[in-house]
Amino acid sequence: MNTQHTQPTGVEDHCRRIRRLAHPPAPVELPLMDCLGLLLERDVVARVPVPAFDCSAMDGFAVRRADLAEVPCTLPVDGEVPAGAAPVSPAPGHAVRIMTGARVPDGCDVVVPVEQTDARPGAGPVPQQVTITGFDGRSHIRTAGEDVRIGDTVLKAGTRLSATHLAAAAATGLVRLPVRRRPLVALVTTGDELSAPGVQLGSAQIPDSNSVLVAGLLQELGAEVSGVHHAGDEAAILEAQLAALSPTPDLVVTTGGVSVGSHDVVQAWAATSPSAHVELGHVAMQPGSPQGWGHVDIAGMRVPIICLPGNPVAVHVGVHLFVRAALDELSGLPDSRRLLSCVAAADFSARPGTTRLVDVVLDGTSALPAPGGHGSHRIGTLHQCDGLAIITAPVARGDQIQVLLTR
Repeated sequence: MNTQHTQPTGVEDHCRRIRRLAHPPAPVELPLMDCLGLLLERDVVARVPVPAFDCSAMDGFAVRRADLAEVPCTLPVDGEVPAGAAPVSPAPGHAVRIMTGARVPDGCDVVVPVEQTDARPGAGPVPQQVTITGFDGRSHIRTAGEDVRIGDTVLKAGTRLSATHLAAAAATGLVRLPVRRRPLVALVTTGDELSAPGVQLGSAQIPDSNSVLVAGLLQELGAEVSGVHHAGDEAAILEAQLAALSPTPDLVVTTGGVSVGSHDVVQAWAATSPSAHVELGHVAMQPGSPQGWGHVDIAGMRVPIICLPGNPVAVHVGVHLFVRAALDELSGLPDSRRLLSCVAAADFSARPGTTRLVDVVLDGTSALPAPGGHGSHRIGTLHQCDGLAIITAPVARGDQIQVLLTR
C-alpha cells in the first residue's frame, strides 16, 4: 500500500516515470501475419535468394544468344513455360515460349520479348515456329539472387515491421520472426455513475464512454486489450476485478477515482489493499492533473498500473501522454509521439507552471480551437479534433506552437 500524494511534477518528468514502471516482456517468435507493427528483436537473414532462380522479365521466347547471330530469323518452338511450371529446355536452334516470372530453361540465356517477334501477344496456342524480327541485345532475364542472396541480412533488429518488411521476409523464405509481442492491457473503469453502453440509464447515470474510448485507443496504439471491466465505487469490487484478471496483463489502466473525494475508489483501494503499490499525486497539467501510478500484484506478478482521472477528455490526454509512454517501453520502442509545429489560429491562454493540453483542429499547419470550446467533459466533439496544442505560456494568434497529433 502506498497512497503518498506527491508534489506536482512536469508532464515530461511523469512520462519518464511511467516508462520506468514498465519492462518489455521476453521476445517471442510469431508467424509473419501476426508481426505487423511489432519490433524485430534481432537481425534475420535470407533463407532463399530473390529471385529464387533465373526467371524471365518478359513474356516472349527463351532462346540461345548464339541462335540470334542473324536477325530476323525463324526458330522452331518446343513448347512453353508458364510461371510456376518446370522449364522445357529447347534443342539448339529452337525456342520456347515463356511467361514473365517463369524459370528460364537450362541452356537459354536470352528472352526475346513477344513484341520483337511475329507472334501475337496474349493467350493462344503455342506456335510451331516464331520469327525473331528484332533483338535489342538485352537478356531480359532476372538472375537468381540479384536482389537478395542467401545469408544476406534482410531485416535489422529494432525495425518496426511494416507490410513491406513482412513481404521481404516472406520472399526470402522466412515464416516466423523474433519480435516483441503486442502489450497485453487490462482496462477497469470506475464510478457508479457509469452505465455500460446499451444498458438502461438510471436517473443520475451516464453511458460509460471511457471503456470504449480507452479500449479503442489502446488498439490504435498497438496494444491488445485483454479485457474491459467496471468496478463502480466499491474498493472491494475493484480489488476482486484486479485479482481475477486472466491472463495476467503487462499493464493495467484504470479510469476515475484518483482524487481525494469520499467516493474515489482508486484512492480507497490503494490505501487498503496489500496488493496495491500505488502513488497518487498531481502532474502540472490541465486537464488530467490527478494521476496514479505504480504496481499491482496479480497472480504472483507485479504488474504496472496507470490510474487516470475519470473525465473523458482527461482520459484521452492521459492515454496519449502516459499510457502511450508505457506501451512504448513494453514494445521496446522510442518515444512514438508525433509532434507538429503549427501556427496558432487563435489566442491561447496559459496558467503559470501548468501545461495546458488544448484540443485543436488542423487546417494544414494552422491550429484552430476545438469546435464548441475546450472542456474535460466534451467527449461528443472530441472526434473532430486532430491533436493537442501544448501550451506552457500565453500564445497569440500567429505564434508557433507544438501540437501532439492524436489521429
